[in-house]
Amino acid sequence: MESVYGKMTINGSFTQSANGTLELNLTGAGDVLEIKGAVQADGKLRVKFTDNYVPGTGNITLITHGAKQRSGEFANVEIDGFPGKYRANVIYQDDRIVLYISRKSSNDDSNSGGSDSGNSNSAAGLVQGVPATSFAPNRKTTRAQAVTLIVRALESDSTIKEIIEGL
Repeated sequence: MESVYGKMTINGSFTQSANGTLELNLTGAGDVLEIKGAVQADGKLRVKFTDNYVPGTGNITLITHGAKQRSGEFANVEIDGFPGKYRANVIYQDDRIVLYISRKSSNDDSNSGGSDSGNSNSAAGLVQGVPATSFAPNRKTTRAQAVTLIVRALESDSTIKEIIEGL
């Protein structure tokens, strides 16, 4: 493992395997991975805020790459050292991958940096997924998981539950 501060440049293409982890340790807004060629994103992206770096709200550029030279998305994103009053989502733009940071609203009940809909569905008992410190929006759903989600959603409505029980 190599520790680099500021901008690190790869003068070629970058491929992240499905089983691999790309770890970015951020000590300030200028810590960016610049890739001169194409990017194939997959596997896990781990972002660590270190050296007391606390980002503000808005976009933080994590990775830059050539325009329209990215394929795929990270299957799982972990964020460490992140203040609990914020939430974060990875956004894939034309020439960069950014972390969008916003303040949690008063009705956010999760300490993870995930999406609101995933957190509310999990709290309602509809889905069970990745650990609270992970966010895997692109993980494939199996048929069994989809059926389970549909059945649990239907059972959560008392009228539909009565209809199902009456069958």
